[in-house]
Amino acid sequence: MYRFIKILIIAVGWIFWNTTAIAQNAMLPRCEPDTDCVIGEFVYDDDGHTPVITDNYCQITITNPVDSVIVNGVNMADKNDGWHYYTANVASPNGLYRVSMCCDADAAQQCIDKSFVLGTSLDTVATKTDIAGIAASVWSYGTRALNSFDTLISEIWSASTRRLTDYGNNITAADVWNVFSSSLTTAGSIGSQLSTNIDSSVSSRAAQASVDAVRTSQQEQWTVYLSDVTDVSKGETYRAKLFVLNYESSPADLVSSPAISIYDPVRNKTVENVSMTKISEGVYEYVYNVASSAVQGLWETEVSATVESGKIIKRSDYWNVAGSPAQVLINSLRDTVIPGISANVTISNEGVAGYEYRYEWCVVNSQENACGGNDDTFYSSAAKFIQPGQDWATDLAATVPLAGNYYFKVMVYFGTDKSGASQSFSATAASSDVADTGGGGGSSTAGQSIIQNIEKGLSSASQLVCNQNTFPCNIIFKILARLDKNEKNTLVLQNEFASLNASVNRLLNAAPRQVTVRSNPITKYVAPAPKKKANIRLDI
Repeated sequence: MYRFIKILIIAVGWIFWNTTAIAQNAMLPRCEPDTDCVIGEFVYDDDGHTPVITDNYCQITITNPVDSVIVNGVNMADKNDGWHYYTANVASPNGLYRVSMCCDADAAQQCIDKSFVLGTSLDTVATKTDIAGIAASVWSYGTRALNSFDTLISEIWSASTRRLTDYGNNITAADVWNVFSSSLTTAGSIGSQLSTNIDSSVSSRAAQASVDAVRTSQQEQWTVYLSDVTDVSKGETYRAKLFVLNYESSPADLVSSPAISIYDPVRNKTVENVSMTKISEGVYEYVYNVASSAVQGLWETEVSATVESGKIIKRSDYWNVAGSPAQVLINSLRDTVIPGISANVTISNEGVAGYEYRYEWCVVNSQENACGGNDDTFYSSAAKFIQPGQDWATDLAATVPLAGNYYFKVMVYFGTDKSGASQSFSATAASSDVADTGGGGGSSTAGQSIIQNIEKGLSSASQLVCNQNTFPCNIIFKILARLDKNEKNTLVLQNEFASLNASVNRLLNAAPRQVTVRSNPITKYVAPAPKKKANIRLDI
């Protein structure tokens, strides 16, 4: 699986064993000569918190100050918390060592700069207390002698061009040490210049207190990093991980456990100041189970980390809770004859938890016109609870007063998100003409007109309760079948209409009180006077 490396670029990760090397702020890290120097970095998967622990996942290349590659693509060791590292021990030469750390392979490989400087750090420079000790040791050394440093001293005194005895008179050591300090004030003399310059330089040097203050300021540099999570589904687990690095960019523990708070999209605190769990030095974690009923939308995590007494660093992360997305389909426009328009739609729960979806449907005269806004030809809304993975198919009715070109739209809402579907159609007027060719024959126009009137009058009721195995649906289907065959026995059809009217009334009276069913009255069919008799057999 493809891994994208998230690397802590804000602070270079260095750990130095045996002798500590200081990574000065805004400066390259420094390694001691002939001392183990650990070069490393935390590497995580693209979710921001899962450590990559694959062996030989990262390689390192080191080039010394004279452009010689001393380490070429060597595999780095790794720890179970995602720490990948390499221990370098370099004797010389001092200077800048260019270091490249590359992880993953081929097109997915990414590299970062881990360069360092080889040389003695401030921690190894003697303090003034150490210098005083060195001077005391030198002067108390039993065999010290100014004239026994190999042949150096004798060569100095035997040099033919030495000037100490050629200054007009022979100058002895006593002559030098017995010079009065007052002579150093002679204007323009070497002594005067030496005295002035040395006094000025020494008096301008910083006191030890100033040096200590600088050192203390460097040690107060902290880096706190909170993992970055993008999306979490309802019913799933959210993990927040906190990383703490000291001024040397090494993992370090806090004074106390960091406190975490979690806010939902309406700013309710679902978690308030709960202590995170320490999983390793400088690394803390908190696990939160997102409820299946959680509010969908943008959540916030806030963490307070006490790095020193009285010093708190806060970090936050925004992440999205995705619930139960819906799929919306308009399967067909079942009826496009005005005024009663009907569409068959399917709403599917594609999430992991059941959800009460609010949905709306409308008829508008342009694709750009959204449902709502008081400019719809028709608008209505409702709600439906759907279990995860289930489809819900239904017919949605609308009233369109005039014929023309329209768009039937459906929009389903889940949290702050929504899904929709639309379909264009042409609404047509119902035909009211009844044609008769004479004799026993009949026109299909009359039959179609009756079918349309019946379908409009029963659309709302039949959508709720009708199927082919219940009464009065059997009567409806028989009438439609006869009309489809252009049968025109007036007496039989009128009897069928009367029976159908009575059945619909019984059906509406038995409907639940909270359900309102609107139906158009069924127009009694009156056939024109027959011009001649027709012998037609009707079997019911």
